[in-house]
Amino acid sequence: MLRIYIRMPTEATKRRLESIIAIHIKNGMVPQGALLRFIQDEGLQGLVEDTSHQLITVALPNDYNIEKIKEYIQNPHAWMNGALLSVERYSKTGINLHIHILRTGYKSKTLIIRDLSRRFKIETNFIDVQRGKTATDYNNRIQYLKGNKMDTEKMESVHQDEEWRQKEGLNTYYKINI
Repeated sequence: MLRIYIRMPTEATKRRLESIIAIHIKNGMVPQGALLRFIQDEGLQGLVEDTSHQLITVALPNDYNIEKIKEYIQNPHAWMNGALLSVERYSKTGINLHIHILRTGYKSKTLIIRDLSRRFKIETNFIDVQRGKTATDYNNRIQYLKGNKMDTEKMESVHQDEEWRQKEGLNTYYKINI
């Protein structure tokens, strides 16, 4: 399996590198030769690693008990080991309490939805599970969870979330270790 974590200086470089990597992955090859030279020429640090991941969004009622979320953070499902979790309350449309979870690897979408639906006592349609496999997607999603949104319109919501989390005693994000 091809695993790639790369720090990239520009969006254009990301797109160029991602397209080259995609060709190699499609052909089942590990990046070498021209791709390795490209990485060196651009001054990028490249490691071959699996970036298969899932981004899970759990939409909660706006009046949901924050203590129950904190309990889940302290006592998550076993499949959450190594995941990143963030709690957000604000969006462009106003108050919208939700949790983002980013986990590496793949777990059954049905299992994830069932487990979270039961734990948070919400309908299954309030849980979204997206799969990803590129290093760029994974790194962008990490930044998204940490509050580094690319959409400048969301920055006001990010600041409101920071203030709200501080008031509620929540961290910006959590690394789940079971």
